[in-house]
Amino acid sequence: MRRRIRIGIFTTLAILAGLLCGFSVTLYRTHYIICWNTASGKGFTEWPFGIRTSHWETESPLEEYMHAKHPGKVSHHWATLAVTGHNAFGQAHSFSDYRHDGIAPLRHSDLAVWMKGRSDSEIVKLYSDLSSHDRDRVEARIDEICFGDM
Repeated sequence: MRRRIRIGIFTTLAILAGLLCGFSVTLYRTHYIICWNTASGKGFTEWPFGIRTSHWETESPLEEYMHAKHPGKVSHHWATLAVTGHNAFGQAHSFSDYRHDGIAPLRHSDLAVWMKGRSDSEIVKLYSDLSSHDRDRVEARIDEICFGDM
């Protein structure tokens, strides 16, 4: 009888330890990488031992426009924006946020709304400003797109 109780307690403790590890240990990380010139994004999932899966890439409306109207003029400046760690149950539990000089990225929806009805020269100027990496110019353009002319 005592042996069964000990086995039951040991089994319960082992299950609780397994659940605790499952919730607290990072099993995989998702990486989000952004192009600061075009606001395009890409990413992947990284598993233990450096195995990478689930690669994806999204062109921003600005990059699509530049490829269509000015082919060959687009250059990229990729930088990691965020990394999120996930546990064995898929729950996000660790976050890393890498803002490029503290500048928030552009959402594609905001960019598409801003580009609607703009002239070619205005859109090319936006690309030029974003790819200048001049913090004040970039922040001013992002504010203009996200919050309207200030």
